[in-house]
Amino acid sequence: MNGKQKAAALLLGLLLLVGCGAAETDSTESAGYAPASQEQQAEPQRWRPAGSMMPVSGSSVCSTRGDTAWLKGDVQVDGGFLWQTVDLKTGEREVFCAKKGCTHTDRSCDGWLELGNDDYLCPLPDGTLALLYGRGLPGEEEPLTLELRDEAGRVLRSASVEPETLEGVIYSDGVGLYLVHREYSQTENGVITHVLVRISLESESFGQKQEIAHWENDSERFLPGICTENGVLAAKTAFEQGADGVRIPMGGVLYELAWDRSQPILAQAGERQALWLPHSGQAAAFRYDYDTGMLEQVDLETGEYTLFAQLQPGLLLTEGAVFTDGWLFCNVSGGAQDFTIAVQQGGQPQRSPMQIVLNGRQQSPVVRQALEGGRLLVQMDQNEFLEQYLDDDGKLTEGVTSEFLWGIFTPEQYLNGDTSYIMVESEREM
Repeated sequence: MNGKQKAAALLLGLLLLVGCGAAETDSTESAGYAPASQEQQAEPQRWRPAGSMMPVSGSSVCSTRGDTAWLKGDVQVDGGFLWQTVDLKTGEREVFCAKKGCTHTDRSCDGWLELGNDDYLCPLPDGTLALLYGRGLPGEEEPLTLELRDEAGRVLRSASVEPETLEGVIYSDGVGLYLVHREYSQTENGVITHVLVRISLESESFGQKQEIAHWENDSERFLPGICTENGVLAAKTAFEQGADGVRIPMGGVLYELAWDRSQPILAQAGERQALWLPHSGQAAAFRYDYDTGMLEQVDLETGEYTLFAQLQPGLLLTEGAVFTDGWLFCNVSGGAQDFTIAVQQGGQPQRSPMQIVLNGRQQSPVVRQALEGGRLLVQMDQNEFLEQYLDDDGKLTEGVTSEFLWGIFTPEQYLNGDTSYIMVESEREM
Protein backbone atom coordinates (compact mmCIF):
# COMPACT_ATOMS: atom_id res chain seq x y z
CA MET A 1 0.00 0.00 0.00
CA ASN A 2 1.57 3.30 -1.09
CA GLY A 3 2.37 5.62 1.79
CA LYS A 4 1.69 8.64 -0.47
CA GLN A 5 -1.94 7.68 -0.89
CA LYS A 6 -4.33 9.93 0.97
CA ALA A 7 -7.26 8.53 2.85
CA ALA A 8 -9.36 8.82 5.76
CA ALA A 9 -10.66 8.70 9.04
CA LEU A 10 -11.09 7.37 12.49
CA LEU A 11 -9.20 6.32 15.40
CA LEU A 12 -9.99 5.16 18.87
CA GLY A 13 -7.13 3.29 20.27
CA LEU A 14 -3.87 3.44 22.01
CA LEU A 15 -0.20 2.42 22.23
CA LEU A 16 3.22 4.14 22.47
CA LEU A 17 6.45 2.56 21.42
CA VAL A 18 10.20 2.94 21.47
CA GLY A 19 12.06 1.23 18.61
CA CYS A 20 15.12 -0.85 19.01
CA GLY A 21 17.59 -2.14 16.46
CA ALA A 22 20.07 -4.93 16.69
CA ALA A 23 23.55 -3.72 17.59
CA GLU A 24 26.44 -5.38 15.82
CA THR A 25 29.17 -7.15 17.76
CA ASP A 26 32.85 -7.75 17.10
CA SER A 27 32.24 -11.42 16.38
CA THR A 28 32.73 -10.95 12.62
CA GLU A 29 36.19 -9.45 13.21
CA SER A 30 37.28 -12.29 15.51
CA ALA A 31 36.07 -14.82 12.92
CA GLY A 32 38.42 -13.36 10.34
CA TYR A 33 35.98 -11.05 8.50
CA ALA A 34 36.73 -7.43 7.74
CA PRO A 35 34.79 -5.19 10.14
CA ALA A 36 31.95 -3.11 8.66
CA SER A 37 32.28 0.63 8.56
CA GLN A 38 30.70 2.71 11.33
CA GLU A 39 28.08 3.90 8.87
CA GLN A 40 27.20 0.30 8.00
CA GLN A 41 27.08 -0.67 11.68
CA ALA A 42 24.66 2.17 12.44
CA GLU A 43 22.32 1.15 9.60
CA PRO A 44 19.42 -0.85 11.14
CA GLN A 45 18.67 -4.22 9.59
CA ARG A 46 15.62 -3.67 7.42
CA TRP A 47 13.06 -6.33 6.55
CA ARG A 48 10.61 -5.69 3.73
CA PRO A 49 7.44 -7.64 2.88
CA ALA A 50 7.34 -9.54 -0.41
CA GLY A 51 4.41 -7.39 -1.60
CA SER A 52 1.81 -4.94 -0.32
CA MET A 53 0.76 -5.73 3.25
CA MET A 54 -3.04 -5.98 3.31
CA PRO A 55 -5.31 -6.59 6.33
CA VAL A 56 -7.31 -9.82 6.15
CA SER A 57 -10.77 -10.60 7.53
CA GLY A 58 -11.04 -10.28 11.28
CA SER A 59 -10.01 -6.64 10.99
CA SER A 60 -12.98 -5.97 8.70
CA VAL A 61 -16.29 -7.62 7.90
CA CYS A 62 -15.13 -9.79 5.02
CA SER A 63 -12.29 -10.67 2.66
CA THR A 64 -12.79 -10.04 -1.04
CA ARG A 65 -11.24 -10.90 -4.36
CA GLY A 66 -12.87 -9.61 -7.53
CA ASP A 67 -16.62 -10.26 -7.32
CA THR A 68 -16.41 -12.80 -4.47
CA ALA A 69 -16.45 -12.12 -0.74
CA TRP A 70 -15.92 -14.52 2.17
CA LEU A 71 -17.49 -13.76 5.54
CA LYS A 72 -18.40 -15.53 8.77
CA GLY A 73 -22.12 -15.95 9.39
CA ASP A 74 -24.12 -14.78 12.40
CA VAL A 75 -26.39 -17.81 12.85
CA GLN A 76 -25.10 -20.47 15.27
CA VAL A 77 -24.67 -23.99 13.90
CA ASP A 78 -23.71 -26.77 16.35
CA GLY A 79 -21.95 -24.35 18.70
CA GLY A 80 -20.14 -22.44 15.96
CA PHE A 81 -20.53 -20.40 12.79
CA LEU A 82 -20.18 -21.11 9.07
CA TRP A 83 -17.79 -19.42 6.67
CA GLN A 84 -19.73 -18.38 3.57
CA THR A 85 -19.07 -16.96 0.12
CA VAL A 86 -21.05 -14.06 -1.33
CA ASP A 87 -21.36 -13.27 -5.04
CA LEU A 88 -20.99 -9.48 -5.08
CA LYS A 89 -22.77 -9.26 -8.48
CA THR A 90 -25.94 -11.00 -7.29
CA GLY A 91 -25.79 -11.08 -3.47
CA GLU A 92 -26.16 -14.90 -3.38
CA ARG A 93 -24.57 -16.81 -0.48
CA GLU A 94 -23.12 -20.31 -0.27
CA VAL A 95 -21.43 -22.21 2.57
CA PHE A 96 -17.64 -22.33 2.09
CA CYS A 97 -17.57 -26.14 1.92
CA ALA A 98 -17.11 -28.54 -0.99
CA LYS A 99 -17.52 -31.80 0.96
CA LYS A 100 -19.75 -34.13 -1.05
CA GLY A 101 -23.13 -34.78 0.62
CA CYS A 102 -22.49 -32.27 3.43
CA THR A 103 -25.66 -30.80 4.96
CA HIS A 104 -23.76 -27.87 6.58
CA THR A 105 -25.68 -28.44 9.82
CA ASP A 106 -22.93 -29.56 12.22
CA ARG A 107 -19.22 -29.32 12.94
CA SER A 108 -18.33 -31.94 10.35
CA CYS A 109 -18.85 -29.26 7.69
CA ASP A 110 -15.57 -27.87 6.31
CA GLY A 111 -17.04 -24.36 6.62
CA TRP A 112 -17.68 -24.74 10.37
CA LEU A 113 -15.66 -22.66 12.83
CA GLU A 114 -15.89 -22.84 16.61
CA LEU A 115 -17.82 -20.21 18.54
CA GLY A 116 -15.73 -17.73 20.54
CA ASN A 117 -12.46 -18.01 18.62
CA ASP A 118 -10.77 -15.65 16.20
CA ASP A 119 -10.59 -16.80 12.60
CA TYR A 120 -8.85 -15.11 9.66
CA LEU A 121 -9.29 -15.81 5.96
CA CYS A 122 -7.01 -14.39 3.29
CA PRO A 123 -7.39 -14.73 -0.51
CA LEU A 124 -3.96 -15.32 -2.10
CA PRO A 125 -2.72 -14.13 -5.51
CA ASP A 126 -2.60 -17.69 -6.94
CA GLY A 127 -6.36 -18.20 -6.41
CA THR A 128 -6.12 -20.22 -3.19
CA LEU A 129 -7.15 -19.05 0.28
CA ALA A 130 -5.35 -19.21 3.63
CA LEU A 131 -7.46 -19.82 6.72
CA LEU A 132 -5.94 -19.33 10.20
CA TYR A 133 -7.96 -20.18 13.29
CA GLY A 134 -7.69 -21.18 16.94
CA ARG A 135 -9.58 -23.82 18.87
CA GLY A 136 -8.68 -23.18 22.51
CA LEU A 137 -10.28 -20.64 24.81
CA PRO A 138 -8.47 -17.32 25.40
CA GLY A 139 -5.37 -17.96 27.52
CA GLU A 140 -5.14 -21.64 26.64
CA GLU A 141 -1.91 -22.76 24.98
CA GLU A 142 -3.56 -24.51 22.04
CA PRO A 143 -1.88 -24.64 18.62
CA LEU A 144 -3.40 -22.66 15.77
CA THR A 145 -4.50 -24.37 12.58
CA LEU A 146 -3.41 -23.04 9.20
CA GLU A 147 -5.19 -24.35 6.11
CA LEU A 148 -4.75 -23.74 2.41
CA ARG A 149 -8.04 -24.12 0.53
CA ASP A 150 -9.27 -23.80 -3.02
CA GLU A 151 -12.09 -21.40 -3.95
CA ALA A 152 -14.72 -24.12 -3.36
CA GLY A 153 -13.51 -24.69 0.21
CA ARG A 154 -11.57 -27.95 -0.26
CA VAL A 155 -8.62 -28.28 2.15
CA LEU A 156 -5.40 -28.58 0.10
CA ARG A 157 -2.85 -28.39 2.92
CA SER A 158 -3.00 -28.12 6.70
CA ALA A 159 -0.47 -27.45 9.45
CA SER A 160 -0.42 -26.82 13.20
CA VAL A 161 1.20 -23.55 14.22
CA GLU A 162 2.90 -23.03 17.58
CA PRO A 163 0.54 -21.45 20.17
CA GLU A 164 0.07 -17.76 19.47
CA THR A 165 -2.31 -15.05 20.58
CA LEU A 166 -4.68 -14.03 17.80
CA GLU A 167 -5.34 -10.37 18.52
CA GLY A 168 -5.44 -7.12 16.64
CA VAL A 169 -4.95 -7.14 12.90
CA ILE A 170 -3.61 -9.90 10.66
CA TYR A 171 -1.83 -8.91 7.44
CA SER A 172 -0.64 -10.78 4.36
CA ASP A 173 1.80 -10.07 1.52
CA GLY A 174 0.71 -13.16 -0.40
CA VAL A 175 3.47 -15.47 0.83
CA GLY A 176 3.05 -15.06 4.59
CA LEU A 177 0.55 -14.11 7.29
CA TYR A 178 1.69 -11.49 9.80
CA LEU A 179 0.29 -10.72 13.24
CA VAL A 180 1.32 -8.30 15.96
CA HIS A 181 1.61 -10.19 19.25
CA ARG A 182 1.83 -8.47 22.66
CA GLU A 183 4.25 -9.68 25.31
CA TYR A 184 3.87 -8.18 28.80
CA SER A 185 6.95 -7.89 31.00
CA GLN A 186 6.86 -8.01 34.78
CA THR A 187 9.11 -4.98 35.17
CA GLU A 188 8.20 -1.99 37.30
CA ASN A 189 7.77 0.14 34.18
CA GLY A 190 5.29 -2.32 32.72
CA VAL A 191 7.07 -2.37 29.37
CA ILE A 192 5.12 -4.09 26.59
CA THR A 193 6.88 -5.63 23.62
CA HIS A 194 4.96 -5.80 20.34
CA VAL A 195 6.30 -8.59 18.14
CA LEU A 196 5.63 -8.88 14.41
CA VAL A 197 5.31 -12.62 13.74
CA ARG A 198 5.39 -14.19 10.25
CA ILE A 199 3.66 -17.50 9.48
CA SER A 200 4.85 -18.91 6.16
CA LEU A 201 2.41 -19.78 3.37
CA GLU A 202 5.14 -21.12 1.10
CA SER A 203 4.94 -24.85 0.33
CA GLU A 204 8.38 -25.82 1.65
CA SER A 205 7.88 -24.02 4.98
CA PHE A 206 4.06 -23.94 5.30
CA GLY A 207 3.00 -23.07 8.85
CA GLN A 208 6.50 -22.26 10.13
CA LYS A 209 6.69 -19.19 12.36
CA GLN A 210 9.40 -16.60 12.87
CA GLU A 211 9.80 -13.19 14.53
CA ILE A 212 10.34 -10.38 12.00
CA ALA A 213 10.53 -7.28 14.18
CA HIS A 214 9.65 -5.98 17.64
CA TRP A 215 9.04 -2.66 19.34
CA GLU A 216 8.98 -1.80 23.07
CA ASN A 217 6.62 0.69 24.68
CA ASP A 218 5.12 1.64 28.01
CA SER A 219 1.44 1.66 27.03
CA GLU A 220 -1.14 -0.07 24.86
CA ARG A 221 -1.36 0.96 21.25
CA PHE A 222 -4.12 0.64 18.68
CA LEU A 223 -3.32 -0.86 15.27
CA PRO A 224 -6.13 0.20 12.91
CA GLY A 225 -5.43 -2.23 10.09
CA ILE A 226 -3.41 0.06 7.81
CA CYS A 227 0.05 -0.52 6.38
CA THR A 228 2.11 1.96 4.43
CA GLU A 229 5.06 0.84 2.30
CA ASN A 230 7.26 1.52 5.35
CA GLY A 231 5.38 -0.11 8.23
CA VAL A 232 2.19 -0.42 10.29
CA LEU A 233 0.30 2.66 11.48
CA ALA A 234 -0.37 2.81 15.22
CA ALA A 235 -1.65 5.50 17.57
CA LYS A 236 -1.86 6.52 21.18
CA THR A 237 -4.66 8.77 22.40
CA ALA A 238 -6.52 9.88 25.52
CA PHE A 239 -10.29 9.63 25.89
CA GLU A 240 -13.04 11.59 27.61
CA GLN A 241 -16.40 10.07 28.50
CA GLY A 242 -19.19 11.62 26.44
CA ALA A 243 -22.96 11.29 26.52
CA ASP A 244 -24.44 7.78 26.43
CA GLY A 245 -21.05 6.30 27.29
CA VAL A 246 -19.45 7.35 23.98
CA ARG A 247 -15.67 7.65 24.33
CA ILE A 248 -14.37 10.88 22.78
CA PRO A 249 -10.70 10.90 21.70
CA MET A 250 -8.83 14.02 22.77
CA GLY A 251 -5.25 14.63 21.67
CA GLY A 252 -3.06 11.84 20.41
CA VAL A 253 0.06 10.83 18.52
CA LEU A 254 0.22 8.88 15.26
CA TYR A 255 3.22 6.60 14.81
CA GLU A 256 4.55 4.28 12.19
CA LEU A 257 5.93 0.96 13.43
CA ALA A 258 8.51 0.78 10.66
CA TRP A 259 10.03 -2.39 9.22
CA ASP A 260 13.48 -1.13 10.30
CA ARG A 261 12.13 -1.17 13.91
CA SER A 262 12.11 2.61 14.25
CA GLN A 263 8.97 4.47 15.37
CA PRO A 264 8.72 7.85 13.63
CA ILE A 265 5.97 10.22 14.73
CA LEU A 266 3.79 11.11 11.75
CA ALA A 267 1.21 13.45 13.32
CA GLN A 268 0.04 14.93 16.61
CA ALA A 269 -3.24 16.37 17.86
CA GLY A 270 -3.89 19.03 20.50
CA GLU A 271 -6.14 18.75 23.55
CA ARG A 272 -9.27 19.73 21.58
CA GLN A 273 -8.37 17.75 18.50
CA ALA A 274 -8.50 14.09 17.51
CA LEU A 275 -6.63 11.93 15.03
CA TRP A 276 -8.78 9.60 12.92
CA LEU A 277 -7.71 6.64 10.81
CA PRO A 278 -9.84 4.60 8.40
CA HIS A 279 -10.77 1.04 9.30
CA SER A 280 -11.26 0.22 5.63
CA GLY A 281 -9.96 1.70 2.40
CA GLN A 282 -6.77 3.53 1.55
CA ALA A 283 -3.91 4.37 3.93
CA ALA A 284 -4.44 7.82 5.38
CA ALA A 285 -4.93 9.84 8.53
CA PHE A 286 -7.03 12.89 9.44
CA ARG A 287 -7.09 15.43 12.25
CA TYR A 288 -10.41 16.87 13.45
CA ASP A 289 -10.78 20.02 15.54
CA TYR A 290 -13.78 19.90 17.88
CA ASP A 291 -13.98 23.68 18.30
CA THR A 292 -13.79 24.71 14.63
CA GLY A 293 -15.00 21.57 12.82
CA MET A 294 -11.94 21.68 10.56
CA LEU A 295 -10.96 18.28 9.15
CA GLU A 296 -7.38 18.10 7.89
CA GLN A 297 -5.68 15.29 6.00
CA VAL A 298 -2.21 14.22 7.13
CA ASP A 299 0.45 13.54 4.50
CA LEU A 300 1.95 10.24 5.67
CA GLU A 301 5.28 11.02 3.97
CA THR A 302 5.85 14.61 5.11
CA GLY A 303 3.54 15.00 8.12
CA GLU A 304 2.01 18.12 6.58
CA TYR A 305 -1.67 18.97 7.08
CA THR A 306 -4.06 19.93 4.26
CA LEU A 307 -7.64 21.14 4.73
CA PHE A 308 -9.91 18.31 3.60
CA ALA A 309 -13.37 19.55 4.57
CA GLN A 310 -15.24 21.87 6.90
CA LEU A 311 -17.48 19.86 9.20
CA GLN A 312 -19.81 20.87 12.01
CA PRO A 313 -17.91 21.62 15.26
CA GLY A 314 -18.26 19.15 18.12
CA LEU A 315 -19.15 16.02 16.12
CA LEU A 316 -18.76 12.74 18.02
CA LEU A 317 -17.21 10.59 15.30
CA THR A 318 -17.42 6.92 16.20
CA GLU A 319 -15.86 3.65 15.09
CA GLY A 320 -16.00 2.41 11.52
CA ALA A 321 -14.93 5.15 9.07
CA VAL A 322 -14.27 4.18 5.44
CA PHE A 323 -12.27 6.00 2.74
CA THR A 324 -12.61 4.98 -0.89
CA ASP A 325 -12.35 6.71 -4.27
CA GLY A 326 -11.98 10.09 -2.59
CA TRP A 327 -15.07 9.65 -0.39
CA LEU A 328 -14.74 9.70 3.40
CA PHE A 329 -17.62 8.06 5.29
CA CYS A 330 -17.76 8.86 9.04
CA ASN A 331 -20.27 7.53 11.55
CA VAL A 332 -21.57 10.08 14.06
CA SER A 333 -23.23 9.57 17.44
CA GLY A 334 -26.07 12.07 17.56
CA GLY A 335 -27.90 11.20 20.78
CA ALA A 336 -31.32 9.81 19.82
CA GLN A 337 -30.29 9.49 16.16
CA ASP A 338 -27.01 8.20 14.77
CA PHE A 339 -26.04 9.04 11.21
CA THR A 340 -23.29 8.73 8.61
CA ILE A 341 -21.74 11.70 6.83
CA ALA A 342 -19.91 11.44 3.51
CA VAL A 343 -17.56 14.11 2.20
CA GLN A 344 -14.97 14.62 -0.54
CA GLN A 345 -12.04 17.02 -0.34
CA GLY A 346 -13.33 20.58 -0.50
CA GLY A 347 -16.95 19.42 -0.62
CA GLN A 348 -19.94 19.77 1.65
CA PRO A 349 -20.87 16.92 4.02
CA GLN A 350 -23.78 14.81 2.78
CA ARG A 351 -26.14 12.35 4.44
CA SER A 352 -28.05 9.47 2.90
CA PRO A 353 -31.85 9.97 2.90
CA MET A 354 -32.25 6.25 3.71
CA GLN A 355 -33.15 5.49 7.33
CA ILE A 356 -33.23 2.31 9.41
CA VAL A 357 -33.90 1.53 13.08
CA LEU A 358 -31.02 -0.35 14.73
CA ASN A 359 -30.80 -1.10 18.46
CA GLY A 360 -33.79 1.17 19.04
CA ARG A 361 -32.17 4.17 17.32
CA GLN A 362 -33.03 5.73 14.00
CA GLN A 363 -29.98 6.12 11.84
CA SER A 364 -28.47 5.98 8.38
CA PRO A 365 -27.48 2.54 7.07
CA VAL A 366 -23.91 2.12 8.33
CA VAL A 367 -21.05 1.95 5.80
CA ARG A 368 -18.77 -0.82 7.12
CA GLN A 369 -16.24 -1.65 4.43
CA ALA A 370 -14.80 -0.56 1.10
CA LEU A 371 -15.05 -3.29 -1.53
CA GLU A 372 -13.20 -3.56 -4.85
CA GLY A 373 -14.34 -1.31 -7.68
CA GLY A 374 -15.38 1.55 -5.39
CA ARG A 375 -18.31 -0.40 -3.95
CA LEU A 376 -19.45 -0.21 -0.32
CA LEU A 377 -20.60 -2.93 2.08
CA VAL A 378 -23.43 -1.36 4.10
CA GLN A 379 -25.16 -2.73 7.20
CA MET A 380 -28.86 -2.34 6.47
CA ASP A 381 -30.55 -3.85 9.49
CA GLN A 382 -30.56 -6.68 12.01
CA ASN A 383 -32.98 -9.57 11.52
CA GLU A 384 -34.20 -11.21 14.74
CA PHE A 385 -35.78 -14.67 14.88
CA LEU A 386 -36.39 -17.60 17.22
CA GLU A 387 -33.84 -20.40 17.14
CA GLN A 388 -33.64 -23.81 18.81
CA TYR A 389 -30.30 -25.07 20.12
CA LEU A 390 -28.83 -27.46 22.70
CA ASP A 391 -27.69 -25.80 25.93
CA ASP A 392 -24.70 -26.87 28.07
CA ASP A 393 -26.81 -29.63 29.67
CA GLY A 394 -27.82 -31.03 26.29
CA LYS A 395 -31.43 -29.80 26.59
CA LEU A 396 -33.24 -28.35 23.58
CA THR A 397 -33.68 -24.64 24.23
CA GLU A 398 -35.32 -21.83 22.28
CA GLY A 399 -34.02 -18.27 22.19
CA VAL A 400 -33.91 -15.11 20.13
CA THR A 401 -30.91 -14.66 17.86
CA SER A 402 -30.17 -12.22 15.07
CA GLU A 403 -28.19 -11.78 11.86
CA PHE A 404 -26.97 -8.65 10.09
CA LEU A 405 -28.50 -7.76 6.74
CA TRP A 406 -26.13 -6.29 4.14
CA GLY A 407 -26.36 -4.20 0.99
CA ILE A 408 -23.79 -3.51 -1.73
CA PHE A 409 -23.85 0.11 -2.94
CA THR A 410 -21.92 2.50 -5.09
CA PRO A 411 -21.25 5.79 -3.24
CA GLU A 412 -23.77 7.50 -5.53
CA GLN A 413 -26.49 4.92 -4.78
CA TYR A 414 -25.89 5.32 -1.05
CA LEU A 415 -25.98 9.12 -1.07
CA ASN A 416 -29.03 9.33 -3.35
CA GLY A 417 -31.03 6.70 -1.47
CA ASP A 418 -31.15 4.64 -4.66
CA THR A 419 -32.99 1.36 -4.00
CA SER A 420 -31.35 -0.46 -6.95
CA TYR A 421 -28.46 -1.59 -4.70
CA ILE A 422 -27.67 -5.31 -4.37
CA MET A 423 -29.15 -6.93 -1.29
CA VAL A 424 -27.03 -9.77 0.14
CA GLU A 425 -29.06 -12.93 0.65
CA SER A 426 -29.70 -13.59 4.35
CA GLU A 427 -28.55 -16.77 6.06
CA ARG A 428 -32.14 -17.75 6.72
CA GLU A 429 -32.81 -17.66 2.95
CA MET A 430 -29.61 -19.44 1.92
